[in-house]
Amino acid sequence: MGETVRFLAGALRAGAELLEVGCGDGRVAAELANRHGLRVRALDADPEQVALAQQRGVDAAVADWPDYDGAPADAIAFTRSLHHLADLAGSLDRAAALLKPGGCLLIEDFALEDADARLVNWLARWLREAGQAGWIEAAPGELASALLDSADSWRAWRAWRDEHGEDLHPMSRMLPEINARFSLQRLEAVPYLYRYAVPVLRQRHGAADILQGLLREEAKLGGDGVITLIGRRMLARLRQAPES
Repeated sequence: MGETVRFLAGALRAGAELLEVGCGDGRVAAELANRHGLRVRALDADPEQVALAQQRGVDAAVADWPDYDGAPADAIAFTRSLHHLADLAGSLDRAAALLKPGGCLLIEDFALEDADARLVNWLARWLREAGQAGWIEAAPGELASALLDSADSWRAWRAWRDEHGEDLHPMSRMLPEINARFSLQRLEAVPYLYRYAVPVLRQRHGAADILQGLLREEAKLGGDGVITLIGRRMLARLRQAPES
């Protein structure tokens, strides 16, 4: 969550109005509103998640995107949600329609198709070592558990990807649609696989430090070219219509 908050807050001025699409339980929205002075409206299709967000004091609503019909915003953020939206073109068209002049589109997502055996084997090794140190607990259905349960991490990853990724838009599909409507001003490759450790990491004193260490290791190895970074962060603005 912290990395997402820093990305969004760093792109916007205090007082800006942000519309977050796919807010989940509202933790990111609450941080942005309470600690960074943003005016946040948050949307999610899951009523239970929206209820949790509202309990955190977030201005959250149940809504299906791109059907949402609300006021324009200074910025629209898709926080790991764009790859889920069936109508990709319509979703980006709606974002373009709801941005105020000069506003920006902020996207945090991942290029699942760019993961390779080196990256997956690195995570599996880390999980095994963390498990031996007593930091990992079973969580059925999670990728981390599948990697730990298999002698072939790469095969386990591909099986998980085939099962869970069928309905997800790959980055190779998202980028052309984004570029057709927006001018991409920033595109960063960032750590992402560390997030898969969260569901299996024992929540006790020191867990946050363990996760931060994993994040730093992924960032360093990615920066050194040892592994591939599959996270993507983007800042884009509306393309200007050509003058007639």
